[in-house]
Amino acid sequence: MSAVGRTRASSASRVERNAPGTTAPQLSKTQVVLVYLLPSFAALGGQLQGFGQIFAFRIAVLVYLVVTIINLGKRAAHSMNLPRYILVMSWIWAMAILFLAVVRGLPSSGWTETASVAFGLILLNCVFLGPLSMHTLKIWLRAWSLAVLLQVMIGFWEVITGAHMANYYLYNLNVPEWAVADSIAGSLGNPNAYAFFLVASMPLLGVSWYLAKGSNTRWIYAVLMLAAIVMLNETGSRLSWIVFGLVVAMWLFTRNAGFRAIAVFAVLVAIAIVIAEPMRVSALLGLDASNAAGIISGDASIQVRWNLLLNGLAFTAETSLLGLGPGGFATRMSGAVPYDAGGIVSTHSGAVEILAQYGLVVFLAVVVLLVWLVVAGVKGMRRSRRGSKLRELSIALVISTVALTPLSFTNSSTLNLSFVWTYLVVLCLMGAVVYQQIKGGSDEMGDDSSLSGSSESEGSASAQRGDHL
Repeated sequence: MSAVGRTRASSASRVERNAPGTTAPQLSKTQVVLVYLLPSFAALGGQLQGFGQIFAFRIAVLVYLVVTIINLGKRAAHSMNLPRYILVMSWIWAMAILFLAVVRGLPSSGWTETASVAFGLILLNCVFLGPLSMHTLKIWLRAWSLAVLLQVMIGFWEVITGAHMANYYLYNLNVPEWAVADSIAGSLGNPNAYAFFLVASMPLLGVSWYLAKGSNTRWIYAVLMLAAIVMLNETGSRLSWIVFGLVVAMWLFTRNAGFRAIAVFAVLVAIAIVIAEPMRVSALLGLDASNAAGIISGDASIQVRWNLLLNGLAFTAETSLLGLGPGGFATRMSGAVPYDAGGIVSTHSGAVEILAQYGLVVFLAVVVLLVWLVVAGVKGMRRSRRGSKLRELSIALVISTVALTPLSFTNSSTLNLSFVWTYLVVLCLMGAVVYQQIKGGSDEMGDDSSLSGSSESEGSASAQRGDHL
């Protein structure tokens, strides 16, 4: 057989091995069970206890790690660089933690945060050492929907009974003026964290609705989204509502020209109302302001977040861009600070939390990952047909990734929230599916589509045969 013939035969053999419904690697039964548990366990956090700081979510991560190691020999080789980049980013973060722990030491809060980051990175790497396919992504999306269902049920219980879970923030603070516990928090302890979770879930529920088969299943997702919006209203988180408005506006902007016109018109009307009727807007939001600028300066929570941001930048500069170390922001805030934050010591921003504590190198490593996800989503939108699964998945990826940064301003901490790490896992899986789908040249996806394979000829052959991913 000629060299060309051998090459074609080898290529065809690889295509057959990776064809949907053949021998494409799948999650093991144990991994599937763990995936269905992980998002719910992450949202429950320490409320589902294990052994001290090793609560149920972290036990599940350790089990997932063991199962991943056992199945390493069965995994497929991935042609994309994303798994390798995630591993490199994790090592950069780990080395930064080790260096800062030696140079600056770790406060008690630093150990807690280090554990959260470590388990999050372990999970992220384990997922990308396993099968990457549309089938895997759908399992994670269903698992996330179950977590939303659980949190909505807890929220309804809070609304109906007026009671809250044991970790509710007012139960652990001595603040008389906050004595009225009228904002729900699910199992996350803080209404802002609960709102963060609900808004972050909206694009995932939306794309799950689109990927679902059958009207009954779509009705379930629609009802779940509506219930999540109702619960969001009960949190009292104004910033989360603003981000939710941004999410809706971005979604409308990706529709046809008519919807884009509606989105632009709505934004312009909102700006005009703020300028023309600042007193009414401030009263509606519960603020004290006499002009548009005062709506910002008159709200203590916004002013505090702004000052925390400025402090974070100042701390980054005073540490020569190396960072304060895990938990270092709160410790530094307990001393003299450039900008008064009213006694608040948490970052209230995921970006500040990473930059001020872990330094510029780790910050840039995370930014590169998020930018990669956005770029993959934008390319997927541009190279897919309107109404195709690839386009809807790409839209959800872009919206979710862009919304993550402003959402992180809602809660006191981002890195300590276990659900944020499972959320990042889902976003990276979405990015992987979109990237490989673009490479394969098809915008419709099958459940068992594998993301393995490495040659351009495979992608071309798959597109010609009608195979997906």
